[in-house]
Amino acid sequence: MRELDPRAVARLLCAIGRLIRTLIELISTVVRYSVIRHRPAQALAAENLFLRKQLALFREREVRPRRADDATRVALVWLSKAFDWRDALIIVKPATLIRWHREGFRLFWRLKSRPGRPAVPRDIQALIRRMTLENPTWGEERIANELFLKLGLQVSPRTVRKYMPERTDDGPEGWHADQRWSTFVRNHADSIVACDFFVSVTATFKILYVFVVIEHATRKILHCNVTAHPSGEWTLQQLREAIPSDHEFRFLIRDRDRKFSEDLDPSIRHLGLRVLRTPRRAPQANSLCERTIGTMRRECLDYLIPMSAGHLWRILAEWIRHFNTARPHSALGPGLPDPPDGLPVQLQAHRHRLLPSRNRVGEVSSCGAPRGYHIDLHIGKIANVARRHRQTAGLRDCCNLSVGLGDWPTDPTAIRGNPSIGSGRAAIERQYAVFKHRAHHPLDIRNQLIPPSSLRHDGGAIAQLRFADRREEQIFHGML
Repeated sequence: MRELDPRAVARLLCAIGRLIRTLIELISTVVRYSVIRHRPAQALAAENLFLRKQLALFREREVRPRRADDATRVALVWLSKAFDWRDALIIVKPATLIRWHREGFRLFWRLKSRPGRPAVPRDIQALIRRMTLENPTWGEERIANELFLKLGLQVSPRTVRKYMPERTDDGPEGWHADQRWSTFVRNHADSIVACDFFVSVTATFKILYVFVVIEHATRKILHCNVTAHPSGEWTLQQLREAIPSDHEFRFLIRDRDRKFSEDLDPSIRHLGLRVLRTPRRAPQANSLCERTIGTMRRECLDYLIPMSAGHLWRILAEWIRHFNTARPHSALGPGLPDPPDGLPVQLQAHRHRLLPSRNRVGEVSSCGAPRGYHIDLHIGKIANVARRHRQTAGLRDCCNLSVGLGDWPTDPTAIRGNPSIGSGRAAIERQYAVFKHRAHHPLDIRNQLIPPSSLRHDGGAIAQLRFADRREEQIFHGML
């Protein structure tokens, strides 16, 4: 019979003794907690304040507590679920308590799950650690490929990642984060805003700087402005206009551009925001803002050249209104950052059958095309007819008006007029002239046409009008 190793027996007895001591301390903690629960709330509050005063004295004297044992870790993790522990935790950092919580979950699932694939041999584990330390630029994919091609070992990248040592050279003084950047951004999306600058060139080759602030959770552009000379004071004023006083944001992500001065970060902290600067030459750390700027260039600025700073600001203001209220975002489900009333619409009963609906912004017209930001499609059908009637009486009275794309009504049959036009045959002729011109120049009319209730129908006058075809006559009668 083989003799037992005294060292192994000593380690086993030590582990058993530590387990028994941990269980006894946990049982005593549970009994003490059960007794305290039956005490009056006033007595508990007084005892809590009494203990906090004594703890404050220990902190002033810089008394270092002893290392927490397993029973203390389990008890702290268990008790932290009953209240907000962030203000009461002193002996360790918050990240340490969270790490204890994660280790407890790992131990729980390790005991609950069945044993699976055997571990990689120790020599292979040592080889993976050596390759990681000697080649800092290699990742798990590269190491797995090296093992497969040069040693014939089929080790998956996930297995390689499991045995790779944690690198501590990605922060000051060997500090490393306990979670990935993508995990942090996803967990705190409701509390994050991001900002960045980009450049636009005018028709006179003048360089303008555009400042954009976007919210992570909703993908909504909170603020945008244009300047030719960005400074720290100007940037701080833009952030004041973008961030409301009653905001719930906690973090502001920005890059290390020199346009963000050194005095800017303390002023931003006064707004209740903590500045998170991205690493050097790492635009993916502020990927949401970078992608939004790319979308702004591809969908808006690549199709026109601004004349001045004011012209560029008006263009971007119109596009941002479309971006926030009408442009679908796949990351939202898809959804809209700031949906208007009536959007999103309810799903159709049949997934592939297009049903006609009322002509409203964002709905689908009877011709089957989405309405809203672009001009209604069937206006172009009337344009060829209206081109032959440019010289109709009263046309010159409405040619000197202009309108923006956002003011163009989405319903071409909902044409209104100016009540000062009059009534009778002359009013109908001028009404018809405005109707013709609007069909041909949908962007050059700002005045509203006559409401049908204020126009006296004159059948004889309407009968003398010369319509180009039956379709035009139907549309004009529908307008009245």
